[in-house]
Amino acid sequence: MYRKWLSLIAFSLAALPALAADYTPSYTVLRSVAIYDVKPGGGYVEDVTEDLRVNTQAGVDDLSQYPIQFSTSQQSVEVLSAYTVSAAGKKIPVGKAGILQQQSSESANAPMFDDSKVMNVIFPALSAGAKVHVHFRRVVREPLFPGVFALQEYYSRNEDRESSDLVVHLPRSMTLQVEAIDVQGGEVTPIRPGYRSWHWQAGRNAAQAPESDAISEADYSPRIALSTLSGYDELARAYAARATSKAIVTPYLRQLADGITQGLTEPRAQAEALYRWVSNNIRYVAIYFGVGGVVPHDAEAVARALYGDCKDHVTLYQALLAAKGIKSSPVLINADQGWWLSRVAVPTGTFNHAINYLPQWNLFVDTTAQLAPFGILPDTEAGKTALVVDDGSGKSSLVKLPISSPQQDRVRIDSNLSLQPDGSLKGSSVISLAGVYDVMARSALSSIPPGGESEAAGKLLASRGLQGSGTLILGNMYDLSKPFGYRADLSLPDYVDLAGPTAVVLPTGGDSVVGLAAFVSWGGVQPGRRTPIMLDNGYYEETATLQLPAGIDVLALPRAVRTDSPLGSYVSDYRRVGHAVQVRRVLVLKDNAPVLTPERYPLLHQLVHAVARDLRAQILLQPAN
Repeated sequence: MYRKWLSLIAFSLAALPALAADYTPSYTVLRSVAIYDVKPGGGYVEDVTEDLRVNTQAGVDDLSQYPIQFSTSQQSVEVLSAYTVSAAGKKIPVGKAGILQQQSSESANAPMFDDSKVMNVIFPALSAGAKVHVHFRRVVREPLFPGVFALQEYYSRNEDRESSDLVVHLPRSMTLQVEAIDVQGGEVTPIRPGYRSWHWQAGRNAAQAPESDAISEADYSPRIALSTLSGYDELARAYAARATSKAIVTPYLRQLADGITQGLTEPRAQAEALYRWVSNNIRYVAIYFGVGGVVPHDAEAVARALYGDCKDHVTLYQALLAAKGIKSSPVLINADQGWWLSRVAVPTGTFNHAINYLPQWNLFVDTTAQLAPFGILPDTEAGKTALVVDDGSGKSSLVKLPISSPQQDRVRIDSNLSLQPDGSLKGSSVISLAGVYDVMARSALSSIPPGGESEAAGKLLASRGLQGSGTLILGNMYDLSKPFGYRADLSLPDYVDLAGPTAVVLPTGGDSVVGLAAFVSWGGVQPGRRTPIMLDNGYYEETATLQLPAGIDVLALPRAVRTDSPLGSYVSDYRRVGHAVQVRRVLVLKDNAPVLTPERYPLLHQLVHAVARDLRAQILLQPAN
């Protein structure tokens, strides 16, 4: 939800998207043709030709390199032609020195577990008005699953495009399941005897200006899903056939599990201890399906290497649980901000990540989240349809993952503030968190280097328009055995002038990355949207006590606020208690799907406006007579 607020070092508001009439896309796809010639075993030859035009200087950066990623053990890539046509019409070929094979970033981080490479085509003499051409061929010798061909492609509505074509040739011995949305075409005359052929086209698309915080473009752009799998049950069986043997409990793993759970007799406590060990000790290397393959490494090898990708995490945790007699199953999901699930069972694209399911407690866990407490999933996984390989009955099932709720996902900030006789403001806030907000705060604050707590606090204050200093007193963010919380101290010199009547706006939540101020800064910035965004449910409660100096009286308090919305509710209350003012604010977001549609977005805009207006409410003060 707060994607823009998770960097403490570079807090900056995302720029509003340009008006459509003023928007110039950085480049235009003049022509894109991808042809897949599938072999009976599921391998295929992919032939791609693309012609693109540079429109702006940003386009020069976008198109200066054309990366082609591939697995050296399963695939080979050959660049057949590549050249630039300058704005003046001069053709400049890409020489051999301009085609570089490099190790992928994923492979560099996990050389033992990944063999992915990148073929980079570097185009010369680029400027606005130039065109680039590339034609390459990728040979896939071994499919991800034996005998299976599958593909998912989308054509971004944010991309300026003249034409895109997708052609598939498939042996008649294979049956192709198809779902095509907002594209033209279908089955055509076959290329050769014994084959069937399909041709789809995504025609002219005038690029839309991108909107910040949008979910995956694949959810709302023209798209095609293809697979020779009969359905998701066959996909689950295919994954299990390749992965189950990797979770064998060896003597080493049994001894490791026993050591981690020493002194624990309850199965759930053992499961949690094993979860924390994998989360804290196995470095996560993000290698998505389709790049690192779908076959995990042996659980013992992962335990000894102390790193692995998502399926390696799943396999190791599965084996450690099995060593204690606890059943679990891999779960295939989408880890990105995409919620669309095709009716066609595509192993990659739709699913690019794996987590664990513990049927004994109907619990889903993701050890790759690293900073997520046991049983809490990151918000990017909430409400997604996932494929449980074994739901506990020996069968697979498609399930909806839990969504956030006010009961589980909570933010509480209690602030004690003191207005000094010289008009400065000092105070301290205690922040308590649960659920997805616990995960968000840990993730955000973990980026602060030791000794950088004061600088981070200052930047948090500055991001709210407050001038002053502060510090953060953080707990152990990697201790997943208890809820996370921290304290924030602030000092704002010359906050108000007390020489006469004045107004005070309380900086409630100004020192939190997930409080009401962050909600206002993130949500509802534009009055309307074209694209969906994420929305987390939750319960926010912020209290503040403002102690007044002697000789200063309250002239007037803001009125109480109550706002009801189809998305939830917001209330606030202001009262005098002795020589202090107490404020309580509560925001509840409930029963919302994890994706907010453009049609419902104005509801968020209205609710954010109500909260923002109340956060600016002024307490009127005056010197005592």
